[in-house]
Amino acid sequence: MQGADIQAIHIVGHTDAIGAAAYNEQLSLKRANAVRDYLVTKGVDSSKIDTQGVGKRDAVGKTAAERAKDRFVDVQVEGTKTIVR
Repeated sequence: MQGADIQAIHIVGHTDAIGAAAYNEQLSLKRANAVRDYLVTKGVDSSKIDTQGVGKRDAVGKTAAERAKDRFVDVQVEGTKTIVR
């Protein structure tokens, strides 16, 4: 993202389906906020970042291996970057 004109960054945290819904909502937001905090330490303007936790709403895994794939953070960056060749 270095050298990019960043307009907005949308960060969404996810969890697996194990555990209480309220706990997973908090955990997924905590994951998203951790990514936000990391980007800020690298110089990204925090006012351009929004975070959301969706908990286990999108979780589909039934086995341990499948549930592991449900634990992730999705980052969408909106902006432009000119590449000189």
